[in-house]
Amino acid sequence: MHSDLIIRPYRIEDVFQIRVRDEQIEFHRSHRGLMDYAISIANGYMPITVTTIDNEIVLIGGLIPLYLDNAEGFFLLSDTFEHHYLKNALLLTKSIKKYIIRSPFNRIQTTVKQDFAKAEKFVKLLGLEKEGCLRKGGWDKKDLYIYGWVRNV
Repeated sequence: MHSDLIIRPYRIEDVFQIRVRDEQIEFHRSHRGLMDYAISIANGYMPITVTTIDNEIVLIGGLIPLYLDNAEGFFLLSDTFEHHYLKNALLLTKSIKKYIIRSPFNRIQTTVKQDFAKAEKFVKLLGLEKEGCLRKGGWDKKDLYIYGWVRNV
């Protein structure tokens, strides 16, 4: 299967190079500082960057250990993610599922903004199940849905 996407290890400068979607621009501006954010990603479990063959960053993602064997999954999507995902959905979904399964964690959770249906669909495709709502849990005081994946032991 041919793909125009490359999955590689994350580099701190990736946070400064990704062209984020309009909904994420305010988050980037309001966050405690992009450098701190970039470093916190680097300190996570095997963070990855997905790029095109032309080195355009499409996605940054990874797992941040919370405690014991639990982790928080995160991803930043570029403004062109949807275009690339439609062309490479199977490969990208399989690769990220494999990344989750190979991780040392027994529970992985993530949150999605209530009005971000495309991200909800994406995390469901990765095998996470909706567990509830965090009212006003977002940086912008909007509701978040929490999704979780638990390893069958």
